[in-house]
Amino acid sequence: MSDLADRLEVKVIAARDLVEAEGGECNPFAVVKCNMELEQTMVASHTTDPEWNSATMIFTGIGKYDADHIVVTVMHKSLSAQSDVELGQAIVDLRTVVLSPSIESDAWYMLQQRTGMRHEVSGRIRIECTYFISDSNNIVPGRKDAEDGGDLVHTPNMLVGTIICGRSLHLKGRELVDAYVTLKVGAHKHSTAVVGKNCNPHWDHEFKLPVSDGSRMITVKVKDHGVLRNRLIGTCIIPMVEVAAHGEAGLTKWCSLHGSDGLGRGDVELYLAWRFDAQYAQSLSRHMLTTSKTLSEFHSMFSINFSPTCQALGCSQ
Repeated sequence: MSDLADRLEVKVIAARDLVEAEGGECNPFAVVKCNMELEQTMVASHTTDPEWNSATMIFTGIGKYDADHIVVTVMHKSLSAQSDVELGQAIVDLRTVVLSPSIESDAWYMLQQRTGMRHEVSGRIRIECTYFISDSNNIVPGRKDAEDGGDLVHTPNMLVGTIICGRSLHLKGRELVDAYVTLKVGAHKHSTAVVGKNCNPHWDHEFKLPVSDGSRMITVKVKDHGVLRNRLIGTCIIPMVEVAAHGEAGLTKWCSLHGSDGLGRGDVELYLAWRFDAQYAQSLSRHMLTTSKTLSEFHSMFSINFSPTCQALGCSQ
């Protein structure tokens, strides 16, 4: 039996702007493939903007088989005798997910045309992915020595915190806002759910983002969720050095939001702490070892294949 501790959890949330199948019908469902395992969502009827919110799909053996991507194919369920129609596919790179165990990735992916497809493709699909590894495999080299009083220091590598609430949020032309928050450090980003029609929303949303550089800036944006487009309410910037100064205990603070015009747009309350995460460090270490081994094997193969040519040309090795 596969180790469930080494697993990838996937949820297919929704899709937007799918192309209609021949005849104007669209009964979409999604098929997720990881290695040789297949899972699929329920069928959504008569819509090009399905909301699946699928049950969690579990794929095992991610580390064992070195899985680096999943393929998500969107299909139209034909209600006639005809076969189902492929509407497009998305390839989800797992490298960032695997390097950030227990941290949820939630993103939209554009659907692409698979080789051999005869019709045009449009739309995008939202997918959540989280990778989990066994605690028994999370031993970071040197960790025992540090716990025994050694000199090894574990440098903080993970920003953890909670997006707590907002107050006095306001946006021109809106009496109440449908607010959500995005928090970004470098290439890593986290978003809360939308709290509808409330200028003092409570999110209480916990997050973890890999951060190894203490000179980074934390960018927090509060936005209003709209039917046609989302609008920025306000932004605040927090230096990582401010968080680092409070150690593992972290800090809780109200941050003033400013709109694109520079005017105040309310406040958001955050809890932030910069800590060492052993799972992330172990996963990163494993990835570096795998990469090093691959490069070494490639170098050996290159030398074996081309050294005779070098000798013929009089090249030194």
